[in-house]
Amino acid sequence: MDISLQHPADQLIMIMDRIYRRGMTTTSGGNLSIRDDSGIVWITPAGIDKGTLTRGDIIRVNPDGTTVGAHKPSSELPFHLAVYRARPDLHAVLHAHPNALVAFSIVRKLPSLALFPSVGRTCKGVRLAPYDLPGSKKLGDKIAAEFAEGTDIVLLENHGVVIGGESLFRAFMTFETLESSARLETIARRMGKVRELEPAQLALAETRHHLVMAEIEFNMHTTEELAARRDMVTLIQRSYTQGLFNATNGTYSVKLSDGSMLITPYNKDRAYVQVEDIVRVKDGMKERGKTPS
Repeated sequence: MDISLQHPADQLIMIMDRIYRRGMTTTSGGNLSIRDDSGIVWITPAGIDKGTLTRGDIIRVNPDGTTVGAHKPSSELPFHLAVYRARPDLHAVLHAHPNALVAFSIVRKLPSLALFPSVGRTCKGVRLAPYDLPGSKKLGDKIAAEFAEGTDIVLLENHGVVIGGESLFRAFMTFETLESSARLETIARRMGKVRELEPAQLALAETRHHLVMAEIEFNMHTTEELAARRDMVTLIQRSYTQGLFNATNGTYSVKLSDGSMLITPYNKDRAYVQVEDIVRVKDGMKERGKTPS
């Protein structure tokens, strides 16, 4: 499923529901926004249960600052707008209060981006914004100043995290990846010294072979293959629900009796993978129009 084809209000509901259900924000905490191509900002409301949002709860903020909707926009709208002004390339802003990243913000430390290759690849730098009153213009200015330096991730001292992205899914993918790594880092620090991967070790994971494989057209699909695709989708979605996978990390593969293989797709949201997204690979060639993990 490509959520970018959904209306902005529906995207906000879908992603907020995932953040809430995975325990990465509270009933009243956190806010999301999307800036569309016409300059309209769509944002989650103030004072509404984040676990029960509907399309009618989402607020439209016009370029002239007027708002349309059944509720007041999030009290932290000022920093969303400040980030968009500082970074015209961003089209989504995510703000939440996940436990591990909030813990880092309290001790004024930045989480490591070198514990796993996927983290450094997904999260391009983290900065720390000094504390100020939530919802204030001063806080918005401090956050925007950090984004103006080129980062897409800003921790707020004793508060939470703000992440920008070219799409809401991209911001969510960064958020989920960083929070997962930060949570493991806090556990590891209780056990002993945290050991980061060296640059050469991280580089080993930067293979691009799967992106440039020759393609092959598969015209026949046996019942064996169809059953395997169905079972893989079930397990992928269950693994995501249980927190074993995140949005774009986690892989299953199945070898078929003809020697070909089915594998999860590259950069596809694990929460919404469907049978047609699974990639078949044979003799070093990938299924036409798809990219394997």
